[in-house]
Amino acid sequence: MNKARQLFYHISEKDGLADNVVNCFFQDSRGLMWMGTQNGLTSFDGSELKTWRPGAQSTNDQLLSNRIYAITEDELHNLWMSTENGLSAMDPITKKNTYLAI
Repeated sequence: MNKARQLFYHISEKDGLADNVVNCFFQDSRGLMWMGTQNGLTSFDGSELKTWRPGAQSTNDQLLSNRIYAITEDELHNLWMSTENGLSAMDPITKKNTYLAI
C-alpha cells in the first residue's frame, strides 16, 4: 500500500510571516499558499516566504490595509484580497497590486 506523504510546516513572524495572527489561508491555482494576517499578506511556495504590506511598495502598487480578511482567485488567476479598507487585487505574474476602495 502506497501512503501519501504529508508535509507540515510551523511558521511564525520569526520565519518571515507578516503576523502570528492569521485571518485566512488560500492555495492558488499554481499551488502557492497565501496567508492574510493582521499585519499584511504572506505567500509561501514551500521554501520561501514573501510579505506585502501597505507602504512597502510604491503608492500605485500597494495593499489598502494591513488586515487581510479573505483571499480568492478569479478566472484570470488574479488574487483578490478583502481588507479592512476595501478590495485589493494582485496580478499573478507581475505581483503588482491594484485596489478598489469602499
